[in-house]
Formats: sequence, structure tokens, C-alpha cells
Amino acid sequence: MPTYLHNATIEDVARMVESLTEELWVLKDRTLVLEQLLIEKTGLSLDEIETYEPGPELAKRLARERQRVIRKVLGAPLATGAVHSVGR
Repeated sequence: MPTYLHNATIEDVARMVESLTEELWVLKDRTLVLEQLLIEKTGLSLDEIETYEPGPELAKRLARERQRVIRKVLGAPLATGAVHSVGR
């Protein structure tokens, strides 16, 4: 199993979880609002939203955003130097 944190304190882990929770809620809130607006304003159905397949440009944007979220979440403990290596 890979080792991600060496000598991590509870504070380091708490910062990481808090950062992840904040990011998750912002995205969830925004998604629900946008879905509702699309349904109300355009007649688009929730099923159409859930089964949508992104094209190449959106797929690239999604990949960039995924990496940004990963850096934010996994970078939270870096402020104290708790992360020494990723994957072994």
C-alpha cells in the first residue's frame, strides 16, 4: 500500500478533510443550482444531464479541473511539511 503521509498530525489530516469538504460542497451546491436552472429555463431533463457525454474540449477542461482539486486537497498538509512522499 502506498504511503502518503509520514508523521502526519491530526491537524494536518483535519486541514485536508476540511479542504476537501469545502471544495465538495461548493461544487455540489453549484451543480444543483445549475441543474435546476437548466430544467426550469430550457426544459432540459435531469436524465439528459446525467447521461451527457462530454466532447473533447469539455473533457480537457474537466481533466484540468480534476487536477486542480487534487492539488488543493492533497496540498493542504504541505503548509506544515507533513507530506514527504507520494506513492511507494
